[in-house]
Amino acid sequence: MNRSSALTIFNLASDSVDSEEIRDAYEQAVFEISNRFLRNHPQPFLVRAKIKRLQTFSEAWLVLTGQSPGPLPDLPERKLDLGGLEPLLRSYEAHLAALRTELAKCREALAAAAVMERMAELQEQWDKELVRRFPLEEDQWKAVSVQQMPDTVAMMKVISEKGEEQVMAGESVHLQQPFISESARIHRQNSRAN
Repeated sequence: MNRSSALTIFNLASDSVDSEEIRDAYEQAVFEISNRFLRNHPQPFLVRAKIKRLQTFSEAWLVLTGQSPGPLPDLPERKLDLGGLEPLLRSYEAHLAALRTELAKCREALAAAAVMERMAELQEQWDKELVRRFPLEEDQWKAVSVQQMPDTVAMMKVISEKGEEQVMAGESVHLQQPFISESARIHRQNSRAN
């Protein structure tokens, strides 16, 4: 990458931009990507596409400033509690909230990319576990109405009101609806990614 293409990445037109303008454009570009995942569901394939974009920002920053990016955050591995539905939901929500908090602190592209990779890994764990617990055939997941992100509030409400045993017993599709909807969302997401 040369200086001209690095400037283009940050939508900077003039070769006579100062370091403050470069820093502002860099931070704005990192913020725009990070902010998307602070507000929206971290779909792994989309997260990884944006990570590549963040890596490009970091490379452009190096070309324009000669400065290496700051240190990467120390991120513990986040594993979901697979003991039951309630621990699974609580651990998913807690880990995702912690990663979003960490992402909100990131000002450097590679730091944001590291946090986002952990978000993608966490989401993959969640997706795998929900599909395992609530398997659906293609005709079933195509027929289910889905939301764009997990409705963990509805899931937790059903567990609190009826208990995990009743939900897992499968006697009432009504009780399983938030989980089936999430399983269907995962299936659809995976079919589009392949």
